[in-house]
This record gives sequence, C-alpha cells and structure tokens, in this order.
Amino acid sequence: MLNKKKKIYVFMDYLKAENGFSMVSALFTLSILLTTLPILAFAIQSTQFHSKYDELSVQQFFIILQKEVSLSTYAEVDDHSIILESMKRDTANIHQYQNSVRRKLNNKGHEIYIRDIKDFSLIPYEWGVKVNITTLQGEEHEKIISYYQ
Repeated sequence: MLNKKKKIYVFMDYLKAENGFSMVSALFTLSILLTTLPILAFAIQSTQFHSKYDELSVQQFFIILQKEVSLSTYAEVDDHSIILESMKRDTANIHQYQNSVRRKLNNKGHEIYIRDIKDFSLIPYEWGVKVNITTLQGEEHEKIISYYQ
C-alpha cells in the first residue's frame, strides 16, 4: 500500500512542476510558423481556379462566324442580326435569342452558337462587319470579320 502512495505523490509532483517555455523553444516554434505560413498561403491560392470558358467560347464563335461569312455569297447586316446566303441558296440568319446567339437555316429549326450572352451587336462596313459581344459576366469582346470575294 505504501508503494502505491509513493507513486501517486511522484506523479503529483510532476504535475506541479513549473517548467515553462524557454527562449529556444519559442524561437523554434516561431521559425516553424514563419516557414509554413507562406507555403500554406500558396497552397490556398493555387486551389482557386479561374475558368476561361467564356473567353474560349466567344473566340470559337468568332471562328465559326468567320467561316460562315467566308463561305457565303451574300451578306446583309443590321444592328442585331446577319443574314447570309450560301451557294446552295440556303439562307442563314444569325441573331441573338434571349441569352444566346443562334443560327436559323431557311427559317427551319436553329443551332445555338454561343450561350450566356447579354448583348450581341453588329456594325456593318463595306468590306465586313464588326461583331460586339457582352457576356453575362460583363466581359466585352469584339472582332472585325471581313467578307471574301
């Protein structure tokens, strides 16, 4: 029985010991924190992803529109639509419909060329057309498309 009491007293003395932090342990802890914080900030920043989907879809639309215009024999442009006639006498009307730009072929059905568009406007020139697109996020894109003859 005395042996158990002696062990308890030793344990209690250990708990009552007043060992504090030394200057070396404080500096060591501070150096670990200062080393890991920049790495942690970089890791958090690298997890953020900035999508280029809107920009790529607008650029792809410009490529498709340039191809449509170059293959057409006739083009008529107003503020918000372009009417193209092909060699087969098919008529394609490209215009904004709600939040997308669509192509109607011979007024039958339609194809969606690009989505999430706030504004689609055209400025006619003698040698081409200037296309202005504003996305729902507010990004503005413009391209001048030349007629080929």
